[in-house]
Amino acid sequence: YLVSKAIRSARPLAFEDLGMEAIYAFEVRDMPVTVGVDAGGTSIHETGPRQWRARAEKINRPRTPGDDPSRPHVRRKP
Repeated sequence: YLVSKAIRSARPLAFEDLGMEAIYAFEVRDMPVTVGVDAGGTSIHETGPRQWRARAEKINRPRTPGDDPSRPHVRRKP
């Protein structure tokens, strides 16, 4: 819905005979977007999973004596 409100015009670039499956160029204005690559070329699609894996490894560490089995990431207090 938000995207359709932002599109000002559309023109087919290729495969016009395919109708809605054609490749279009859109002119958009005031369209909210989420950018996944910063100005230095770093992609959140690469850094994000790496960061979450590191966090998951800390949470899913092997159990040791004294761990609370109902909460694997929390140690029991002595």
